[in-house]
Amino acid sequence: IGMKSEFPDQALRVNLAAHYTTVDDFQANSFSGTGFVLQNAGELETYGAELEVFWQPAENTTVTLAYAYSIADFKEFEKGGCYVAYTFHTGQDDPGRVNPTDGACDRSGDRIDSNPEHYATLGLKQELYLADGIEGYVFGEYTYIGDMVLDQNQDPYKTEDSYGLLNLRAGVHFEEYDIDLTVWGRNVLDENYKRTTYDVPLQDGKLMTYPSDPRTYGITLNKNF
Repeated sequence: IGMKSEFPDQALRVNLAAHYTTVDDFQANSFSGTGFVLQNAGELETYGAELEVFWQPAENTTVTLAYAYSIADFKEFEKGGCYVAYTFHTGQDDPGRVNPTDGACDRSGDRIDSNPEHYATLGLKQELYLADGIEGYVFGEYTYIGDMVLDQNQDPYKTEDSYGLLNLRAGVHFEEYDIDLTVWGRNVLDENYKRTTYDVPLQDGKLMTYPSDPRTYGITLNKNF
């Protein structure tokens, strides 16, 4: 269910949406340490809301805002993966293991991996008149990503705290030559965060992870023919 609305006098557009979904016989693909295992996770439940705002407070100024609230849980998943690294280092067994000899753990009620509950982004663009046939702009975008678990087995060592990313961009368009010159920076604050994390095959207690992209700067030149 949703709403799309425009307020011309305020140069404002607002979109709202709410959703609820259940999935039966959801297929979960998890890494066991020696290979990938396709499992029938039973029932999945997700719900949330989304907001989009587009505002033009001045002729050459644009503000955009997007926010998503998303809850996604395994409503039923009795034979999911179990802690590996956390149990190895702490000696504490997975609370989802019903019997000590069970090779699977009950993940019912746990979060879906790689799904932040909160996600928001704020953007500001200012267009500039530089000279006849030459226009420019500056753009800044800040994105907030909430905390999340990084693997289906919910290992406490496979989590990522919330973090924010700042991207900046400035460009010039030369109309006569149909050339765009852009100077950009990504992850300007050099935020360090983890992405996919998994257990090392045949080496209990060890984890591998894909690191984030570091602070990056560049210049891009585009020419249309």
